[in-house]
Amino acid sequence: MTGLHILVIDDDRDVAESMCEFLNLYEHSVDLAFNGETGIKAALDTDYDFILMDVVLPDINGPDALLAIRKAKPEARVQLTSGYSADELDQNVLDEGASEVWFKPLDLDVISERLAAILNAGARQGNGD
Repeated sequence: MTGLHILVIDDDRDVAESMCEFLNLYEHSVDLAFNGETGIKAALDTDYDFILMDVVLPDINGPDALLAIRKAKPEARVQLTSGYSADELDQNVLDEGASEVWFKPLDLDVISERLAAILNAGARQGNGD
C-alpha cells in the first residue's frame, strides 16, 4: 500500500522538517509550506490526502486558511495544530470546520493512527470499485 500525499503548513521550519522526516518513515509523500498563503495555494493546486496546519502563521491564521481551503475543497482533510493551550484558542477554530486541534508537542502515535485510518478507508473504497 502506498502512503498518503500530505501537506504540512508550519512557519517553524524545524517542526515542519521534523514532521516531514517522520512522515517519510511511513512512506508518505510530503510537501511543506512555511506560511498560510503558500499553504493555501498548494492545497488548492494539489489534491492532498491530508493537511496538517499550524493555527498561528505569520501572514494568515490557520482558521482563515482552513476556510479558504474548505471553500474550494469542502472534502479536504485538514488537521490544525497549536502550541497554545486550549483556553487560549478561539472557539472559531473549531467552528470553522476543524474537528479538533492537536496540541504541540504532537503525539506521533496519534498522527500515525489517524493516517493509517485514512489509508485503510481509501483501501476499502478502492476495493469496492
